[in-house]
This record gives sequence, structure tokens and C-alpha cells, in this order.
Amino acid sequence: YGEGSKFTVSIDQRIIPKTVDEIETTEDVNTNPFNASGQKILVVDDNNINLKVANRLLKDYAADVVLISSGQECINRILDGEHYDLILMDDMMPHMTGSETLKNLKNIFGFKIPVVALTANAISGMKERYLSLGFDDYLAKPINKDHLYKVLRKYLTENNNPLSVHTVKETVPDIPDNTHNREYLESMGVDVNHGLELLGDMEMYDMTIAEFYKEFPDKIKKIEEFKNANDMPNYAILVHAMKSDSKYLGFMDLADIAYKHEMASKENNVSFVNENYEQLKREALKIYNITKEYIGE
Repeated sequence: YGEGSKFTVSIDQRIIPKTVDEIETTEDVNTNPFNASGQKILVVDDNNINLKVANRLLKDYAADVVLISSGQECINRILDGEHYDLILMDDMMPHMTGSETLKNLKNIFGFKIPVVALTANAISGMKERYLSLGFDDYLAKPINKDHLYKVLRKYLTENNNPLSVHTVKETVPDIPDNTHNREYLESMGVDVNHGLELLGDMEMYDMTIAEFYKEFPDKIKKIEEFKNANDMPNYAILVHAMKSDSKYLGFMDLADIAYKHEMASKENNVSFVNENYEQLKREALKIYNITKEYIGE
């Protein structure tokens, strides 16, 4: 102690230029809005919060947005002759995954609609994986506004008429003034800044947190049922959704724990799920009580 040793390691590296996809756009989403009016976008996701957030982000571009919750409904709409200019498709859905849905869509004669994968699996190599499965592009969830902007510019035709101010009117819960502030959430360890980066403003944040609170009892009940039945595929889908919802609202500890359960259940690691389930449930109930206090119920 006090003398120590010095180690030097040299690693040969090959430096390559950034690919086009990695170069950040020089266009500002706010100062150079893209007018997608007249364009029809289908969003497929079994998570209601994800649908609401996607709808809010897309409405800023004046697009005609259709929201559905299953791969089978997507297939049915295409078979019924409905036309869309772009499909945003969640991959991890029950009954039929996004990848399975896309495979069925590709078998429909004349199907040429670009399909972009939506997934919370934002890890290295995922884009290449989804491209190899036939998707045209990839968006990680929570959706980054700049990345969404680039996807829309790539696959949609811009309407050159001036883009009028477009606002989304949704019912926001009547949250009492004594709890309707960031200080309470931040004092409880919630990363509100992270949530606002994704959701844009407190109005959207309040709407999303109210949806989280409303859906929580049913979701945690189903999670426990799948855990008790050792049904790891469905367990993985629901903890995946919990991870995504938590990131949108800045519940970072819950998002981290849910991610570990998602990875374990995908590997059918029942022992990990059972041994660590109480930690997940305890953190989830803590967040539920925080949201209950915030909303004022």
C-alpha cells in the first residue's frame, strides 16, 4: 500500500468514419417542422401508454394517426384494403410479435408499406437484427423526438404548405395544486427531467402518470399470475411494458429492476424471477403510492 504498480495497455484499433445513420441531423425539429399532413400512420403496440405517447409525438407533424393494439388487427386492416404510408410496430406483443406480424404482412400480395420496428431493446446490434428480419428501420423506446423526425423525413412525403400550429387535446386529470409540482416527485427520487425530455411538458407528463396509476393494479396482478404459473413468455412481455412505462415517467429504479426481470424471463430463468420478485413488487408498489399521492387520491 502506498507504492502500487502502473499498468499500461495498448489496444490496436481501426478508426472508421461515422455511418450516415450515426450522423446527427443538422435540422432542428422545432425550427424546421416537417408537415406530414395527408400522410396516414398506423401505430401498433399493446401498451396503452406507448400508444398515447406516440400519438402525441406524431400529432405535432399533423399526420393522420391510427392506433391499434395487436398484430392480428394490423393484418386484418391491411387485408381489408386500408392504406397507410408508414407503420410503426412494437415487436414484443402477446399472441403475435411484431416480427411475426411483419412476416405475415410480407405474404400479402402487393404489400409495400414501410414498417419501422418499435422496441425498448435499445442495445447494440438491435437495428441490424430488425433490418435482417425485414423491417425498414428501427426506433428505440422511449421514442427520441429527433430520431422520430429523421424516420418521418425518410419515409413520408412532405406537404409544402405551411404547417399550422397543431395541438393535441386530451383529458388531463385534475391534480390538486398541493401535489401538482415537480418538487414532490423529485423528493421521492423520481427523475422528472428524464420524463420531460421524452414527453415534452408537464401536461403530457400528468396525463401519462394518471394512465400509469389507472392501469397499475391490473398489470401487477397479471404479472404475479404469470410469475406464479411460471409463464415466462407472458411475464417478460408485462415487465417489458413496466420498464418502458417507468422510463417515460422517470421511475429509473423500477425501470432497471424490470429490465433485469425481462432479461431473466426471456432466458426462462424462473429461479431468478422467483428469488427477486419481492424486490420488483416492493419497488412497483412504492411507485404506485407515489403516483397516488401525486394525483391526490
